[in-house]
Amino acid sequence: VSTTGLARVSCTTTNGACGNFPPTTVRRDETLSFEAFEVLGYIDVTSGSSVSPIYYSSTDATITFEMRCSANWLTNDILRITRAEGYSYSQSSLVALYQVSFHNTQHGLDTSRVWSTTYSNPEDYWATFAADV
Repeated sequence: VSTTGLARVSCTTTNGACGNFPPTTVRRDETLSFEAFEVLGYIDVTSGSSVSPIYYSSTDATITFEMRCSANWLTNDILRITRAEGYSYSQSSLVALYQVSFHNTQHGLDTSRVWSTTYSNPEDYWATFAADV
């Protein structure tokens, strides 16, 4: 018995057989000891984080990370986020919530290649804090 209500997908070659959720082509088994990026100990990724759509290999998906930090940030400190291989960032896509604010002109893709190795698809997104947090 499933306690999660899942939307029924339409019948297409992309979605697979009618009602198959998710399609077998985008399923991935969960694995213990899966190699992934480490989340620093002073950052907590909360349960409010999400991926939409939930299918692997979807283009233009939106990944929302809701994070809480237990360290203090000072004005002009830099937050740098490195993407996973195979993913891309969109310019000006980082949104600050609550009392957090970033400098408008010091926020975005690392096209200057300070940390990244490529201009066309930088590995890093950065933002400079506009005030103490």
